[in-house]
Amino acid sequence: MAVAWNYTDAMSRFHFTWLILLKMVLDKLFNIICVCEQSDKNNAT
Repeated sequence: MAVAWNYTDAMSRFHFTWLILLKMVLDKLFNIICVCEQSDKNNAT
């Protein structure tokens, strides 16, 4: 029980950090998708 409590406590502590990391990754993926779409439009014209 103590191990589970320590685990959940650590996860709650790092939860905010994980959210920031996840947002950074999603922003990078979104930027890559936008660049790909723009290059496709430029190639089409």
